[in-house]
Amino acid sequence: MSEQRKKLIFSFLLLITAAIWGSGFLVMQNVMESVSLNFTLAVRFTVAAVGLSYFIFKSEKGVTPLLVKHGIVTGFLIYIAYAVQSYGLDFTTVGKNAVLTSLSTVMVPFIAWVIRRTRISPVLYGAAFACVIGTALMSLPDRLEALNIGDLLAFAGSILYALHIVAVSICSEDSEIMPLTCMQFVFAAFFAWIVTFSTDAVPESLSNSAILGIAWLSVMATLLAITMMNIGIKIVDPTRTALILSTESLFAYILGVVFKNEPVTARIVSGVLIIISAIIVSQLVSAGSETKAQKAQKADTQMPVKLLSKKTAAASLARGSASVEGTGKVEAGFPTAAHKEKSALTFY
Repeated sequence: MSEQRKKLIFSFLLLITAAIWGSGFLVMQNVMESVSLNFTLAVRFTVAAVGLSYFIFKSEKGVTPLLVKHGIVTGFLIYIAYAVQSYGLDFTTVGKNAVLTSLSTVMVPFIAWVIRRTRISPVLYGAAFACVIGTALMSLPDRLEALNIGDLLAFAGSILYALHIVAVSICSEDSEIMPLTCMQFVFAAFFAWIVTFSTDAVPESLSNSAILGIAWLSVMATLLAITMMNIGIKIVDPTRTALILSTESLFAYILGVVFKNEPVTARIVSGVLIIISAIIVSQLVSAGSETKAQKAQKADTQMPVKLLSKKTAAASLARGSASVEGTGKVEAGFPTAAHKEKSALTFY
C-alpha cells in the first residue's frame, strides 16, 4: 500500500473518531433523561479504567506514589469538567454545548502562561478574540438577563478541560502517559461513584436505550475512539490530524440539528463557524510550532525523532496513547490532536 493511500485511510479513521466524539454530546443528553449524570460518568470512567489497566501492568515502574498523586489531580479535574459540562446539557442545546466546550482549545495556552509562563503566539490572541465574538453570537440573547445557564456551564466546563490538559502535560513529564491515563480514570470513577452513592443516584433498573447509550459512551466514545486516534496519529501528520479532529464540535452541532431539531439561525451558524475557524487556526499554529521544534531537534541531534512529541501526545475527554515518545516542555500553543489523546477525553 502506498504511503499516500495509507494516509488517506487513516485520515478517514481520524474523521470517524471526531464523529464518534461529536455524537457523545447527543448520546449523553439522551442518557441523562433517565439516568443520573454521576452514575453515567461512574460507569463510563470505570470501563475506561478497566480497559486501559493493561498499561499499568505493562509498565516497568508499576503503580508508584507519584503516579497515584498525578492520577488524583488529573482524575479530579477530568471528573469535575465532565460533570459541569454534561450538566449544562440539561439547559442548552447539544450543538451549543459542544462548540462552547471546544473553547478549551483556545484557553490552554493562556492557562499554561499563567502557570508556567510559556510563550504565546500572537496569532492565538486573535483566535481567542474571534472565539469571544463567536460565543457572543451563539449564546447571548437579545436580553442579557435571559442568558442560558447551560451555556455558562458549558463555558465553565471548557475552562476545567483546559486546566486538565495543562495538568496532564505537567504530570506526564514524570509519569508515563498511558499508566497516567489509566490512573486518572481510576480516580475519576472513584469521585463519580462517591457522589453517586452519597446522593442515592443508583438506578433500580435501566432501559435498553440507557444501556446502549452508556455502552456507546464507555466503549465507542472512550476506548475505541482513543484506540483509533492512537493508530491514526502514527501515520497522519500533526497538521492534518489537528484539522480533522477539530471537526468534533461541528459533528455535534449537525447531529443536534438532525436528531433534536435544534434551531438553525444565521446568528447561531455565524457564531459556530467563527469559533470552529478560530479553533482550526489555533490547531494549525500549534501543529506548525511542533513540526518546527522537532526539525530543530533533529538537526541538532542528527537522529530521527517521532513526529509527535510526548508533550503533544495528549482530554478529551472524554480524551490515552499507545507508544508515543518524545521530549521537551509544553510549548504555549493550542492542544493539537495529540493533546486530545493525552487527556484521554475528550473524549467528550
